[in-house]
Amino acid sequence: MPLPNIFDIADFLTWWRLSVGLFVTGLLFLLALTQIPQETVAWVVAMAVGIVGGAFSFRWQHQADGGR
Repeated sequence: MPLPNIFDIADFLTWWRLSVGLFVTGLLFLLALTQIPQETVAWVVAMAVGIVGGAFSFRWQHQADGGR
């Protein structure tokens, strides 16, 4: 992997909107795991929250950068 690509990845991970979105998604993920009494349902809900929250975080950052 060339060095410029590594810097592009580091720049990608330092976007504040992405960080905030993933942090909130992580909190909701943990909240779902700890507050839903049935383990199987908790994991299903937590995974759905994680996937949707991650997708929205990436989309929020992409739109803020001028992408459509």
